[in-house]
Amino acid sequence: MAVSSTNHCVSEHLGATYTFAEETAPVEVEIDWTGISLPAGLYGDLESAVSGHSVTQLRQHMDKLAQLGDKERSLAAHLYELAQLYDMDAIKAILGEIKVA
Repeated sequence: MAVSSTNHCVSEHLGATYTFAEETAPVEVEIDWTGISLPAGLYGDLESAVSGHSVTQLRQHMDKLAQLGDKERSLAAHLYELAQLYDMDAIKAILGEIKVA
């Protein structure tokens, strides 16, 4: 039975009413990560984890990244969200914007 049919039956037999919220498109915010400079070793570790599609290793390196400062913590949080989606291409693109110290 389709959801709309179920809703109709419940409404008809129990007198329930439904109010549906409008869907809104998520707002994508473009963040400039070019002001961040990472130590070469950490950058290499992040790249290696992305290339190997290892979310576990990526998370370990993001924890180290988050300890470097506020901007780095923000970057780590963003990368973590992308890792949750398994979006390695997006992570790789972001790493491409970052300077290596």
